[in-house]
Amino acid sequence: MNTEGNAAKEVVHNKHRNPQWCRKFRRAALAVQFVCSLIKIYKYHAASQAGRISSTKLTTSTMATKKENLLFDVSWFKANNERYISSEVKAILSRPPRNRKPDEIKLAMLALRNAVDTFAEYPPDMQENLAQVGWYESFGPGRVIIRQGHIPQNFYLILSGLARVCTNSVDEQTGELCEKTTAFLEKGRSFGEVAILNAARRNATVVCHNTVSLLAISRQDFKSTLVNREVSNAPEFLEFLRKIDILSGWPLEKIPTNSTVCLHAFFRRNMVISRDTRRSTNIFIIKYGTVQVLKKLTSTRPCLSIKHSRACSSEMRSSWKPRHTRSSKCSPCVCQACTQRAPPTLSSSGGSQGLASVLPVLQQEDTSMGDRGASATPSLTPVTNQQDQPSSRELYINLQTLKAGDVFGLAYILYEETFPMTLVSEGAECILIPKDFLKKHANETYLNTLEKLVRPYPSEQTLQKQLQEFINWKAYKRTVLHK
Repeated sequence: MNTEGNAAKEVVHNKHRNPQWCRKFRRAALAVQFVCSLIKIYKYHAASQAGRISSTKLTTSTMATKKENLLFDVSWFKANNERYISSEVKAILSRPPRNRKPDEIKLAMLALRNAVDTFAEYPPDMQENLAQVGWYESFGPGRVIIRQGHIPQNFYLILSGLARVCTNSVDEQTGELCEKTTAFLEKGRSFGEVAILNAARRNATVVCHNTVSLLAISRQDFKSTLVNREVSNAPEFLEFLRKIDILSGWPLEKIPTNSTVCLHAFFRRNMVISRDTRRSTNIFIIKYGTVQVLKKLTSTRPCLSIKHSRACSSEMRSSWKPRHTRSSKCSPCVCQACTQRAPPTLSSSGGSQGLASVLPVLQQEDTSMGDRGASATPSLTPVTNQQDQPSSRELYINLQTLKAGDVFGLAYILYEETFPMTLVSEGAECILIPKDFLKKHANETYLNTLEKLVRPYPSEQTLQKQLQEFINWKAYKRTVLHK
């Protein structure tokens, strides 16, 4: 038995020592390595091709139908004009903030400003602060950046790449948890600030669609840099307020440095500062950038009578000017204060895709600060075509564009019947002071001065009537021109 066992072991041993079996094993190992290499190459190729797909191309197939006769994709040969930050700047932003030198911070700030247009919209001092406290991160396709339901830790600005915004919901029929893509975030978009501002958990998941590079800001730095900027060590803060004529006579030294009373914040482009300014408790002072003042009205169909078709609103017709001309005087406006530029023409913001069909300007805005007279009704500058709209639909009218040095909200202190409006930022740095705090420290002399400077807004009925007149005039003009 022992002899047979030893013989079997020796046969197996000799079998493993056979070079033929070793060669077969090497071939199999090489084949596996080759397949793994092919998989890696395919993943890299798929990721690079995904980077060329825009958010609109992901949802439409119009390009395929237009170029159905071509045997190749034209986008493969399209020049890559995207601006990137250099490896040197990436190395600077990858270091701890305390180890960055002033000249390195300056270099990073300039690189971010040139590479990302939305970063250049921040005030210069804020750009420097972001370059000092932010750090660089890069993730591959499919990587989850933030997850729904998690506690917010960072604020993110996309430097390159494309990310998907997904939300989780329960299917009512099956009861299973399903994921739905709600939006795409491209270069220059930011996310993560909503949960930080509201002190809530993340309301969505953001996933990398391709390789995404980010500038990350911690929650503490985000609040101190973008939301609540310190005013105690900034003499220029009060110096700026002293230059505003409408605040002269009000004790500026009463403004405390406590953020619960006086807020100094930056609002990025298209961010809603206040949805209802009547219910808002603050006065808004624009320090940097511009803010749109919007009013919600009801869009109606044209109503043309026989008499109207013969002569449609001579007042509207006489005020019409070609688009390429500008009025030599400032357009009629509702003056919020003598220190403010006259509000621009009343414009409709309903339907963001209607900018291509901008209608003629009835009263152009003048850039001069000369005339600041008040008129009971602002002039109209619609942005969207009303021809195919339903009989009753809400739209927003641009009443005014606030610029640096303008003050909004004083009308609510003086005139209780002032209607609610909406403030939308175009990239603005604002100072928020409570209305009650300002009224508490205002004497009778200052309030009397405000009544002379701050004019009341027209009534909603007046604005609605003027909008209807413009729609009628536009329909009449279109009818005459097409005859």
